[in-house]
Amino acid sequence: MSKSVIYDVFNLLQQIGAVSNESEFSRNWLCRSECYMRTLRFKKATPSTGTLAICASKLQHYANKLQTHPQHAVLTLNSARLVRNAMRR
Repeated sequence: MSKSVIYDVFNLLQQIGAVSNESEFSRNWLCRSECYMRTLRFKKATPSTGTLAICASKLQHYANKLQTHPQHAVLTLNSARLVRNAMRR
């Protein structure tokens, strides 16, 4: 389950231009090595709880920042939804 959350977050961030590839996402949003996502896929593994917590924390941080800018309301709602989903799993 948590595997899909990571991919949902990656896809959203890629769509909005916050990341350009999995390596950048792994380094900047998961605080892992650039091959982290590739390794998960290869080993058919799920992300660690720590990785999910880091990602959720970063999403929450940026969602809070975006709330002050009305033009980013859609991104804020998507980020909040992803954080809630990550916390449930």
